[in-house]
Amino acid sequence: MAQVRAIETGTGQVGTREVGTTERHAAEVGLGQVGAGQLGVVEVLPPQVHRDHASTPEVHPPAVGRLGHRSPKPALTPAPHDDHRSIVRSGAPTNGNIVGRVTDLNDIEFQQMDGSTSTLREYAGDVVLVVNVASHCGLTPQYEALQRLYAERNGDGLTVLGFPANDFAGQEPGTDEEIAEFCSTTYSVTFPVVSKISVVGDDQHPLYGALTSAAPTAEGKLEFREVLRGHGLDPSDDPDVLWNFEKFLIGRNGEVVARFAPTVEPDSPEIVAAIDAELGR
Repeated sequence: MAQVRAIETGTGQVGTREVGTTERHAAEVGLGQVGAGQLGVVEVLPPQVHRDHASTPEVHPPAVGRLGHRSPKPALTPAPHDDHRSIVRSGAPTNGNIVGRVTDLNDIEFQQMDGSTSTLREYAGDVVLVVNVASHCGLTPQYEALQRLYAERNGDGLTVLGFPANDFAGQEPGTDEEIAEFCSTTYSVTFPVVSKISVVGDDQHPLYGALTSAAPTAEGKLEFREVLRGHGLDPSDDPDVLWNFEKFLIGRNGEVVARFAPTVEPDSPEIVAAIDAELGR
């Protein structure tokens, strides 16, 4: 048995209760019902785990890494603005149809939480794991493994780059400021988490148009797509991102070398092996 914390739609009430295997499966993808109420947000609670924020040590990446490597700018201090849509270059498409119009995904601009504009070229020479993240998803605990991976391998040339998106079941509803606070206080995140974007649909950010064109599918998506259908959802088709925490790996040469389904954990053997291979190039 596991505990599930839920927010009941319409009442805003938060509570916990014991659930069985079937209900837990639904909760793990942030879906389904637990009890009589229709749930808007569902989160699996780790058994008997108490997170002491005051005693959680902060992990600070080294200020200087390899020769010629510039550590990413701190990204968790949002600028005082209300527009969370990322900045793109003048004339850049906004629907993801970028083939032939944007020749290099490393030149596509996105906005940091401090209001500055960046591109992947800022991380040139690094291996970059790009992840669309959400704060109220059954997969949100992956933040912990992402942070651990970043802390352990950043000195070797790995960057983790989080893109908050509210495209799936409304599981990232917060502002940039709220997302930054959540990442810092709940998971002690130090890797860059940028300004909120959209990764699917008519307002898909051009960067995600380029990523999904470069790697149209991922192992494990077929099975997870069926899980989503089993909960009455109409999941996206390839090449679109399927759910929160889908992962794209960009090699030192600036090209997409792998794509992983949302349910593939950041510290899974396949992701670790792919990162090691790219770091060794």
